[in-house]
Amino acid sequence: MPAYDQTALFVSGKKFDGLAELVSFESQRRETLVLLESLPDSVLVRTARHEKLGLIGFGELLNEFVFHDLGHIRQVIELYRSRVFYPKMGAFQTYYSIHP
Repeated sequence: MPAYDQTALFVSGKKFDGLAELVSFESQRRETLVLLESLPDSVLVRTARHEKLGLIGFGELLNEFVFHDLGHIRQVIELYRSRVFYPKMGAFQTYYSIHP
């Protein structure tokens, strides 16, 4: 399995359209889920050699997908929380430190 640079898009200076990326992600994820649902449970123990990480299991890869996705969901929720609710909290803002 080849390694890839997860930050390459952002350091390249290439224009990033968040909404278009979200639409693309949703479509690709739907296709991925259909594929994953068609696989037998035995696939979870299959392994492959990753260019940088060495031997990894398919189950590990799936867990990384979910972990990664949940991290992005957390980021989106934090942005929403900090822009929609935080500005209207008045004095309660002193109880919180936001880092969207």
